[in-house]
Amino acid sequence: MERALLQLLEPVKDRFTEGNAGLHLGDFAVHYGERSARMEAFSRMLWGLAPLWSQGGGLKYLPLFREGLANGTDLEHPAYWGPVAGCDQKIVEMDAIATTLMLCGGRLAPSEREARFAQDYLYWFEDGGRAVPFGRSLTYRFGQCAFFSALSFAGVEALPWGVVKSRVLGNLRDWFAQPIFSSDCLLTVGYGYPNLCVGENYNAPGSPYWALKAFLCLALPEEHPFWRAEEEIPSLDPLRSLPKARMLIARPGGQVQLFPAGQSCVCQLGQVGPKYEKLVYSSRFGFSVPRGDSLEEGAFDSCLAVSEAGEDRWRTQRGFDAFQVGENYTWRRFSPMRGVTVEVTVAPCFPSHRREYRITTDRPISAPSSAPRRPSPEC
Repeated sequence: MERALLQLLEPVKDRFTEGNAGLHLGDFAVHYGERSARMEAFSRMLWGLAPLWSQGGGLKYLPLFREGLANGTDLEHPAYWGPVAGCDQKIVEMDAIATTLMLCGGRLAPSEREARFAQDYLYWFEDGGRAVPFGRSLTYRFGQCAFFSALSFAGVEALPWGVVKSRVLGNLRDWFAQPIFSSDCLLTVGYGYPNLCVGENYNAPGSPYWALKAFLCLALPEEHPFWRAEEEIPSLDPLRSLPKARMLIARPGGQVQLFPAGQSCVCQLGQVGPKYEKLVYSSRFGFSVPRGDSLEEGAFDSCLAVSEAGEDRWRTQRGFDAFQVGENYTWRRFSPMRGVTVEVTVAPCFPSHRREYRITTDRPISAPSSAPRRPSPEC
């Protein structure tokens, strides 16, 4: 774990801005401005460094970040981060700074809610540690396993320590084997590879380092049972209904398939429809986000696309009218375009699934349904 963290930190050490209060990791912009973006990159390194410092490691980075914290909060210093107002990105980043200060002598409070959530969240991961891509903020990548790292730090024994350890280390091993780094060894915006199209308007060059939350377990002493336990693969049901999360999770043939219903994101942050509203998501087959509304540019997978007959302008689900999540099926009703209503029932049928459509329309349309896209050997 420590070697993995240092591998991530080493490429950034020569990218500090004035007063060491920020990090310049790239040249594309976000809506909250360059100063906050550089402060974001600085603070997100603390998610990994603070746990390491608490156990006496990573001390060569300590003077740099100590100076940066002092200057960034000094109203008279040129590197001052600036006042906080409204929906300020700096509010998000204060969490990392607060955790850094807390690690001098505090611990997160365990809760019953975390223990219950852990029993369901296990199902999102393959036995080897790979998780299902779903929702926004996918660029945080191995932040997927941060919850389990935080469980160990908080002392919540919701699962056997070997299971918790396998989820953290397995997920990290899988991610470090993927082409997620730039040529100068920085984390990139994207998911399985660098891809700005899958990002959101709040993804700055330093945003992917939110994933360093996964290293919170480095705050644990060597004698902690997390470190002493052997990795353990849990025995899980092949199908689990999560009605409060509005989804089913199936585990056929080693992969994980997620069947959502009643999911939607009203915020226009970037490609939110494909990230929440497809019929199925898979840990083995990534989903596509469109570059346009033609059939070729739309790259529609795991969804129903609808077009006026004879036209090449396609629409998919955005929002829903009704939904159900049963023990072994999901159902939803939505209107992809005016005058067209779609009802679809989806049932896992290992190792695939079955879809039944009922389409009501007041005019001729075209409506192809697509399955998950297999990655090309050339990609």
